Amino acid sequence: VPLFIETISIAIFFTTMNILAAKYYGTTGVAAFAIVGAVSMISAMFFVGIAQTNQPLISYNYGHGKHSRIHDIVKYSLKITTVLSIASIVLIAIFSEQLVSVYVNVSAESELVSLTSLALRIYSVGYIFTAINMALVKYFQSTEDNRSSLVITSLRSFILLIPAALIVPKLFGGMGIWLVIPSVEFLIAILSGLIYWKSLSAKDTVAIQAPHYDFEE
Repeated sequence: VPLFIETISIAIFFTTMNILAAKYYGTTGVAAFAIVGAVSMISAMFFVGIAQTNQPLISYNYGHGKHSRIHDIVKYSLKITTVLSIASIVLIAIFSEQLVSVYVNVSAESELVSLTSLALRIYSVGYIFTAINMALVKYFQSTEDNRSSLVITSLRSFILLIPAALIVPKLFGGMGIWLVIPSVEFLIAILSGLIYWKSLSAKDTVAIQAPHYDFEE
């Protein structure tokens, strides 16, 4: 169910953002968001790859009851994704116009280039929180903590996304469109971090308990 929600949320996300972009910037906004989405998808693939690679590793060690190794894997993945997300933010801040020029003619579409470059810089701030959330959702799924996984995925997908899409642009104007995802990911990162921390500190928490299977038998 969490994976299903995570998948259909892509359609919900793009539909919502396209409506907002058209409302505040017309066709230029829709084009800008298309470019932002394309560039961001490339960065997201790194985070998805790390999170999905961790899943079988965590599941295997969870079955063996090796909880300390599980959390070593999670900590290592969080460090790697944090470094990658920060590197992505820096690169986008420096080379945003060059990235936009891959998709449009800079000299002919100066307004679009200006809007998209600014949108990329704002939007990319959320990468670090997206990376954390992806890693922890896969951790919850791999350790049979389906409730936490479902809650976090649902909040990221539409429960917080839609209200944020309605509220943030009203507070910050058109630029608020590009703050919707970073703000949602930030709130979810706090929540998922608290749940993960609780799983570490509480010995009886479901998220860190599993039966020990003797695979050699």
